[in-house]
Amino acid sequence: MPDDVLRFINKFKELHPSELEDAFLHGNCYWFAKILADRFNGIIYYLPIENHFITYIGMQYYDISGKVIPDEKAIRWSSFQLIEPFEADRIKRDCINWD
Repeated sequence: MPDDVLRFINKFKELHPSELEDAFLHGNCYWFAKILADRFNGIIYYLPIENHFITYIGMQYYDISGKVIPDEKAIRWSSFQLIEPFEADRIKRDCINWD
């Protein structure tokens, strides 16, 4: 499974790797986490200090850069929304559903 995920990530950003990494590391990370979660039946996690979304797939975390080893405790996004509803609403407003 990890090889499939990394192959998918590399194929996804094949034509414009630096631009796509920049886009999905700075402001759109939730949406790439969602793509990975949907494609590989993963779970979206949130890093509150880094303000970054990653995806847990097969005992490993991923984002647009590939495998990720978080420097902080990753919190399942669905749990974070219950634990910190006001902060989750702000994140949804400013980072996920921005127009």
